[in-house]
Amino acid sequence: MAARVLVWWFPASRNTTMRLPLSAVLSCLLLLWPALALRTPLLPAAYAASAEQTAMAVRLPSLQTTPGQAVSLPVTVDRTDNLAGLKLVLRYDPTVLRFVRMDKSAITAPLMHVVNDKTPGRLIVVMAGARGIKGERFPLAILRFTALKPGRSPVTVEQWEFMADTLKPVAATVRNGSVTVSQGATP
Repeated sequence: MAARVLVWWFPASRNTTMRLPLSAVLSCLLLLWPALALRTPLLPAAYAASAEQTAMAVRLPSLQTTPGQAVSLPVTVDRTDNLAGLKLVLRYDPTVLRFVRMDKSAITAPLMHVVNDKTPGRLIVVMAGARGIKGERFPLAILRFTALKPGRSPVTVEQWEFMADTLKPVAATVRNGSVTVSQGATP
């Protein structure tokens, strides 16, 4: 008679799942139990603090314009060291904005890029290079739109991945922006 093995399913990443025998999961929990029971940090505090400090901050501004005007929306980063690749999936309101093109900055010029704008309201931006880029407070890309009609369009980064030239992931936080299109003069 075949033995039944209980398994525990959990997401390993965004695109895959892993299946582990329940006994393996329980073994890991038993090893970690003393630290959990005593509320002892598993990593030294200095390591945890340095991990937070090294997270790259990506920002999109909030802008105002009028119908028919060109809009340049920079996707800026506070600092980076050896960034060799990125993928951004952005959403915007296609009834308020029409995507025109994406331009690279002087610092990101060495990176190859592809922009998928086939679905109105959704952009997929991919940039990659063999050597990493370094810098502080610079635009990764400038998204060019045309304002169509009055309204407000959030510009939201719904997925992001950043990779160093060592092929290790780069931690990042993202602050979304918006474009408000109003009749009359902009403030």
